Amino acid sequence: MYVGRLSPEKGVSTLIEAWRIIGLSTGCKLILIGDGDNRREYESLAFGLGVEFMGNKSNDVVREEIAASKAVVLPSECWEGMPMTILESFAEGTPCVVSNLGALPEYIRNGELGEVFEACNIEACAAAIKRLLDRPDYAVMCAAARQEAETKYSEEANYKRLMEIYLKAIGQSDHDGKQS
Repeated sequence: MYVGRLSPEKGVSTLIEAWRIIGLSTGCKLILIGDGDNRREYESLAFGLGVEFMGNKSNDVVREEIAASKAVVLPSECWEGMPMTILESFAEGTPCVVSNLGALPEYIRNGELGEVFEACNIEACAAAIKRLLDRPDYAVMCAAARQEAETKYSEEANYKRLMEIYLKAIGQSDHDGKQS
């Protein structure tokens, strides 16, 4: 699935064209959540490919769809920082397929929490999605994504890290980050 703005810089046409290559062979449908000025163009491009455009949805619906998906694809053709979609995917135990722009590859660690492909490359996008769906250790990757969310991005993990920073800033921490 894809979650985000339906616009050229987000790589939506690359994803749809990649789905044209592999869609039927996956036994899955491609779901796109979001909206944008280019939606009609993308709907036309995706006609007959097993692609569902859901429009904008509430955060609860997005999280449910992510949890039910085999993968979340971020085919960005622009530099990205840390999209919430990655955090939400990890929290649901859903690996990601991302382009190699910006910080995306750093969060995915190719082959560990998802797959990375060359931005704007339709064939590379299709191959990365197919690799992820065909992985014999797919369940391990899903568990690793959920573990990543819990250990690095949960409320508890962020609170602990923030307190370590505060204590270090005032010079009151040891190697464990505990107050002296």
